[in-house]
Amino acid sequence: MEEDIPYIQLDLDVEDVRILYAAVNKHLEVWAGGKAEDQENLVRMKFFLFRVLTEFSYDSNPYHGD
Repeated sequence: MEEDIPYIQLDLDVEDVRILYAAVNKHLEVWAGGKAEDQENLVRMKFFLFRVLTEFSYDSNPYHGD
């Protein structure tokens, strides 16, 4: 990624993140080809969203031991 690209901060609820994860995952499943960089970015986004959802699940679970 280029360092001079502007960044945007978003506040999303967990359902929004789940929808984004599902959309990115579906796009990768039906990938028809294109620039390899686009596919790599989608894979990175998929894993990032998965980590967000996993952290949410862990933090919201009262039985995780903390």
